[in-house]
Amino acid sequence: MGASRARISAGMLAAVLVAASGCANDTGDSGGEDKGDVNLSGQNFIETQITAAMYSLLLEDAGYNVTTKLVDTRDVYIPEMKKGDVDVATEYVGALADYLNTTANGDDAEPVSSSDLDETMANLEELAAESNITVLEPAEAVDANAFAVTSEFAEENDLSTLSDLAALGEPIVLAAAPDCEGRPDCEGGLSDDYGIDITKVLGLGYASPQAIESVKSGESQLVEVASTQSDSLAEQGLVVLEDDKQIQPVQNLVPVVNSDFLNDNPEVEDILNKVSAELTSDDIAALNAQVAVDRADPAQVAEDYLTEKGLLPAHGGRHTFIGGGLPKVPSREGSRLTVLAAGCWTHDAAFIRSGKGPLTPVSAEATLAQDIFHGNVGNHLYTHAVHKTLLTPGTKIVSNGTLSEVRRATADDCARANEKFDAFVIPLANAFRPQFRDRLENLTAFVKGLTIPVVVVGVGVQIDGFDQDLAVLEGLAPDVRAFVSPRFSTGRPPSACAAS
Repeated sequence: MGASRARISAGMLAAVLVAASGCANDTGDSGGEDKGDVNLSGQNFIETQITAAMYSLLLEDAGYNVTTKLVDTRDVYIPEMKKGDVDVATEYVGALADYLNTTANGDDAEPVSSSDLDETMANLEELAAESNITVLEPAEAVDANAFAVTSEFAEENDLSTLSDLAALGEPIVLAAAPDCEGRPDCEGGLSDDYGIDITKVLGLGYASPQAIESVKSGESQLVEVASTQSDSLAEQGLVVLEDDKQIQPVQNLVPVVNSDFLNDNPEVEDILNKVSAELTSDDIAALNAQVAVDRADPAQVAEDYLTEKGLLPAHGGRHTFIGGGLPKVPSREGSRLTVLAAGCWTHDAAFIRSGKGPLTPVSAEATLAQDIFHGNVGNHLYTHAVHKTLLTPGTKIVSNGTLSEVRRATADDCARANEKFDAFVIPLANAFRPQFRDRLENLTAFVKGLTIPVVVVGVGVQIDGFDQDLAVLEGLAPDVRAFVSPRFSTGRPPSACAAS
């Protein structure tokens, strides 16, 4: 919210959330027994953001207080896990086995991972036990390292395999994880096994938006990605080259736990193994795509998956929505745009228009690369403030990742929202401005298809500077009326969601 912008309040929609003791959670549910704190870690990329969120949600549902901190490399959190400062981590079988092996036996130690899961697991369990770490059940889901180039580069040079790239004989800059150099499943294998001339490794992160942007821009020619990303990469103009010499070991997803913590909390094993029992390679590929392509919130994606699999209840606690200062518009059957005034309005589950939830950890680099707050820090803080105000103990509030406006919603989108939630909260801020018109149209189409109540928490009109002619806003009148007026009427079928 830049200081150079002038805003005119739209009183017909303004609403304020305030704290009031008379509107507390009336269920008497404190969210279950408090079983203590859990520190959860892992590497920071989309897939681990999703799996870490799954572990966190299940542990919190069981009564633990979870703090999640994802970082760039294992060098940061594995030593902390050995000491007991990290309790749980999301990991990969082959990669962790080789990391523990080289840490214990030196960088020149022969790899202990292979394409055999049982053999690699046996080696991993032995090494992990020496580091005070217990390895739980691996998932069927496998996500090995893969390497991609732009589709244009592949077509120009007739590339389909990594051997084809080696035969090209050109110097290659690789965008990858910071610890890629020398690893047999990364730069080491590409150089030694394939003979690819890797002249430089840009440590931009494993499968990170920055690494992908690097190869798209031509800064690098090859990027380290996840094998489950093929579909989402194709939409970004990239293609994965086949690992025809099979340098990648098994990389099943697996939870690992500090052994002392597990001895004190044995139920954690069963809790986390529930994820491994369900998660398949197709599942994780689809979940990755929701975040990478559709820009969904990783925590929301994780929660939806666990709910669908029956591992989490469909609804959490109750939410209290409080407002003041304007007449209350009575709720009617069907979707309503509601302006809240004095009093309380409770719902079992709600989702909120925001780039991400305030409790979802996202690095600064990923925040910028994915444009999570759409270049507007003030509005980002505003949505977080609303989210936190509603986030009373035992409640369930989920960010929609602003998907309701970055693309046109479908009837299926509306149906899922109507099924999973019983309110949609929209902290709209300075939405009535020409620059927001396309997003407002998409948001309007989505709201038209909802049969759950829709709550707008403040909206205003924006002009660019006090000297700007207010007549410029007249062109917005049809869009504003389209957003406001229909929501106070009845009889809008859910199929209207997909209407253009």
